Amino acid sequence: MATMYKPASQNPVLLSKDEQIDMWSDLFAFWYWYPDLFLDAVRPKDAETGELMGISLDFSQRMFLRSLFRFEQTYHCYPRGWGKTLVEVLAAYTKAVLVPNYTQFMTAQSLKKASDLFKQKHAEIVKFFPFFKNEFAKDPIIKEGKVEIYFKNGSFVGILPNTNDAKGSRANCIVGEESALMDKEVFDDAIEPIVSEPYPNQRSMSCRNPYVLNGLHFVTTTYFASMDAFEHNKNVIEDMVRLQGRIAFGASWRLPVAFKRGRRAEEYTTIKSSVSPLFWLTNYEERWVGGSQNCLVPVHVLLEARKIQTPEMECDGVHDYYMGVDVARSPNDNQCATSISIIKVYRDRDKIANKIQVVYLTNVEGTMDFEEQTLIIKKLYFKFKPKAIVIDANGLGIGMVDMVKKRTVDPVDNRVYPAFDHVNWKESFCSDPTAIKCVYPLKAQGINDKIVANFMVVMNSMVELLVEADFNAMHLTKDIFTCKELCYVHTDMLIEEINNLQTVETGVSKKLTVEPISKKYNKDRYSSLAYVLYYVATEDNIGEYEKQEEVNVDLYNMLKGTMSMPRIR
Repeated sequence: MATMYKPASQNPVLLSKDEQIDMWSDLFAFWYWYPDLFLDAVRPKDAETGELMGISLDFSQRMFLRSLFRFEQTYHCYPRGWGKTLVEVLAAYTKAVLVPNYTQFMTAQSLKKASDLFKQKHAEIVKFFPFFKNEFAKDPIIKEGKVEIYFKNGSFVGILPNTNDAKGSRANCIVGEESALMDKEVFDDAIEPIVSEPYPNQRSMSCRNPYVLNGLHFVTTTYFASMDAFEHNKNVIEDMVRLQGRIAFGASWRLPVAFKRGRRAEEYTTIKSSVSPLFWLTNYEERWVGGSQNCLVPVHVLLEARKIQTPEMECDGVHDYYMGVDVARSPNDNQCATSISIIKVYRDRDKIANKIQVVYLTNVEGTMDFEEQTLIIKKLYFKFKPKAIVIDANGLGIGMVDMVKKRTVDPVDNRVYPAFDHVNWKESFCSDPTAIKCVYPLKAQGINDKIVANFMVVMNSMVELLVEADFNAMHLTKDIFTCKELCYVHTDMLIEEINNLQTVETGVSKKLTVEPISKKYNKDRYSSLAYVLYYVATEDNIGEYEKQEEVNVDLYNMLKGTMSMPRIR
């Protein structure tokens, strides 16, 4: 039956079925091009005042939303708290309503991560846009590790992990959340082929609809320039310049502040003062930092190593613990710090190490004198009972070695801590017969190439680090003996230090060493960990280096030729 239609300033006309279809097609095409205007149209109104309710998108959000509809591939770099996930889910629901039989997935590092992102944002969207509730074919399934949302027109929204488990799936659009952290090989092999089939014309399923594009979208905060994601971002920008159907967006914390969204400028000032420079640059300034072809450890290896859920504040009485100390001392330099790393070693039946966890990290202010620093080291010793305390005995480290072999008195409670002696009784340097044999003075200067090589091998094979913690949920204190949250912060800084280091060859013999890419950042956390890992590798059954007069200049040969690989099970 024909329907009456009255255009503005015209008399009513009768429309045929085909004319109605064409009219609605034009309207939906307009909304597909301007999805933000569609959301404006379906915003609820207050029953009494008639005022619009729900979410009012600002200009930056509208541009983000439109790009997800208009381009086959996009790359978005936005800071923490920008609200990108909300717009992603809004875009998915809007596209599902406007385009029939359209399948979309969001990917993340895990199904749990992806479902957690969906859970909160879904609740916000159906609250502020109740219109969507009428479009669901059945109650959405949103729980840990699973998201299934079916629409009345045959469209579907779900999640996928960025793993090989995604192979075989088919979809018209994929949004990669925190795409900088994705495994590129897995994504290329398992995820990207999912969107290879074009969206068909609904009237003639055998041909492609040229107006509805398949989408492959990347949304993330920035990270290190050594990552594959940096190159991908550059490629998208280059294609954008050449008008190749791709587009890239980026913004710092200043953009949401300009639109009065989220935190105030004063709050960002507070955050900047409490986090590391690299963390600030990547998470809030949206800068790709560091990066080198001669990276010490690939960043994806470090990210995959983040498996430990909770730091340890004392030993478990079962496993072997070891402590590494990189010594610093400067009365006038607040940036100077002594770094302490404590690792827990898991062993197989043959007592060979097969897993190492970095369970505790801290820094001690270098403005403290050696006596104060020694007291902290001894307190940590009695908490963790490490088999060895590995101290860099070059330069300033000599002062620390001399201090630990004396008894130490705590000025607060007058408790006397015993003297420490060399872990090897044959090389005793302490005259106190009650001294505890636990100190291993490491002369790193002459064997730095081996320390670096060992670090590269072990970090790539058996080391686990603390997971990334929710910064907003942290309650930080300065008490290094009780505040677990500090360990998460120092783990972040450790990763930043490692990614700011590149391997170089020095001297006539071209021995391997490390140098910072940016001179602004220290490497004290890396050093303390490298020292203790080297001790465990050479003195305590990970494996032994073959005796070599000199180390090969070639890195590959260094790791696989001139040096024996650690005995790893």
